[in-house]
Amino acid sequence: MGWEKQAALNEAVARDLNEDIEAAHEEAGHEGYVPMLCECGRADCEHVVPMTLEEYEGVREDPRRFALAPEHLVVEIERVVEDEGRFLVVEKRPGIPAAVAEEEDPRHTDD
Repeated sequence: MGWEKQAALNEAVARDLNEDIEAAHEEAGHEGYVPMLCECGRADCEHVVPMTLEEYEGVREDPRRFALAPEHLVVEIERVVEDEGRFLVVEKRPGIPAAVAEEEDPRHTDD
């Protein structure tokens, strides 16, 4: 498996975990910052990205977008679309990174 695909799959795993974190905090009625996982492609990343549930929903509007710690950007597979200071919103570049992001999106449904 190529490094681009492996990185994209690692990102998808972090996004799946963040979906669970978001759901738990929504159920609890949490307001303010929530400790979300960095959705970078590093298999060993344990960085926490503080963001509100509203900010996370903004990232999730597009299946090709992920929230990363600023220093975890990999320009070969993603580009910055927003810099929130605490985190970056990146969009996967066309090709393998974008395709894997869309295929692995937990909110994706086959209509």
